[in-house]
Amino acid sequence: MKIFEVLGVSSSIALNKENGYFAVGYFDESFISIHDYKTGELIHKLDTKYCSSANNVLACNGKYLVTLYDSKTINVYDSKNFEMLSSFQLNNCGAVNSIILTDDLVTVTTNRALGKAEIKKDIFFFEIENKNLISYESGIYLRKAFFLNNEIFLMGNGQIGKSYIIPFSKKDEIKHELPFSIEEVLVYEQNTNKRVRVFINSGINSIGNINHNIDVYQSLNIHVDDEILDKTVGGFIGENELIKIVYKEENGNYKFCRYGEHDQMSYLDFEVITHSSDCDDSNYCFGADKSVIFIGVN
Repeated sequence: MKIFEVLGVSSSIALNKENGYFAVGYFDESFISIHDYKTGELIHKLDTKYCSSANNVLACNGKYLVTLYDSKTINVYDSKNFEMLSSFQLNNCGAVNSIILTDDLVTVTTNRALGKAEIKKDIFFFEIENKNLISYESGIYLRKAFFLNNEIFLMGNGQIGKSYIIPFSKKDEIKHELPFSIEEVLVYEQNTNKRVRVFINSGINSIGNINHNIDVYQSLNIHVDDEILDKTVGGFIGENELIKIVYKEENGNYKFCRYGEHDQMSYLDFEVITHSSDCDDSNYCFGADKSVIFIGVN
């Protein structure tokens, strides 16, 4: 485990091992900081005008770094030299709640626009190469979105204390109703080399029975006991391991739990886990206080 101090309380983290850095956005600072991947040394800053209350609204790959500039403006930078390549404005929507980058396509979801506007959009696709922006209305109150198996899954807050996950390409056909108390974990797909997010129940039912989730407890032969039933605040699913960051309400402490070939549990000496996170083929990282924590993965 490595602990790198950063410049504030992180809202978003984006790992770019290919180009040798990680990027951090903040709840309490209006800039993006770029740090050396191995040492954590500050190497660059990108100014913003906005401190988002959403988490994980940064995205990058070998070519592009995509950032939230203000509540409805997205900037696209060259991933190597941080030169601004393009910027696009979102209209008829609320604040941004998720940014996804797949190749040269940026997918953005937003909160629903307030008021009685006739046009309300909350899903946007921006093609970086030809600068083409397409928008849609989901018809639900979006919480965020994630990418899995070449589909965009939309997670919405229901009107009666429920949440829904809807594959975007099948949103008129399929709706998975879930318990509202769910949290996200990261998955690194070994076959596709893609990072994806899946959602798990943070209560006693562990992984939900929906077709895009993974029954890691069964596949890793994990005994579900009191330790793993604490409230999940983040985690990672690898080929042979499960990492969970949990919060123990009875004593107000966070615990790091690693299950797999070598089970490991230890208390974390942090006041706040910030819900910012990312992973690649070497590391799972998450934000805690004014630091970013790197955990090596198999």
